[in-house]
Amino acid sequence: AVVVSDTLPPKTTFASASPGCVHLAGVVTCSIGTVLHGASGSVDIMVQLDSVFPSGNTDVINSGTIQSTEIPTPVPSNPVTTVVSASPILTLAKGVDTTDAIPSEMLIYTLTYINSGNADAASVVITDPLPLKTTFVSASPECTHLTGVVTCNVGTVLALGGTGSVTITVQLDSVFPNGMTSVTDMGNVRSAEITTPVNSNPVTTVVTASPILSLVKAVDKLAAVPADTLVY
Repeated sequence: AVVVSDTLPPKTTFASASPGCVHLAGVVTCSIGTVLHGASGSVDIMVQLDSVFPSGNTDVINSGTIQSTEIPTPVPSNPVTTVVSASPILTLAKGVDTTDAIPSEMLIYTLTYINSGNADAASVVITDPLPLKTTFVSASPECTHLTGVVTCNVGTVLALGGTGSVTITVQLDSVFPNGMTSVTDMGNVRSAEITTPVNSNPVTTVVTASPILSLVKAVDKLAAVPADTLVY
């Protein structure tokens, strides 16, 4: 009565096994029966890796055991190792509430981040250098402003679609050049695993400005007689 046993490694899920094998609580047990002198055989066990792994390389190590009525102490097999590589994939999408404005108006920028990778992203940071001719007004609670740069400490963003957003409000300067001026802004995102910042798309607001001239005339006398002088 030969029995092969295999305790499945962490971060795997049982999928199937050869006939004669059963799975219970992470252990596959295969009842082989009698093995004749010099005979051999094999069983197959299929597992599926988890959809999320730690960032980097993870060793998935597995070994089995065999025993029989005559050899009750399990005899271990050699271990086998599969190296699983996983990483986060961060993207940042930027939007603005208006693409046309006049001086002194407020602009609200929204930066939406997503991790589409198969590993969590840790210590995620969004940075946004504010465009020229704007003044910082406010931002989401996780953000701080210093000398024209907004930094948002988002923390961990989960794998397989973890997402969120931050907002930044700025005010346009009260004076712009005559005509149309493009105010363009772009942010970036990085994490402990992705140290090179990933840029967002740029967004542009066109600011229209023009001079408005007026002329006021006055006279020093509202009533006069002939030969008087009038000063305008």
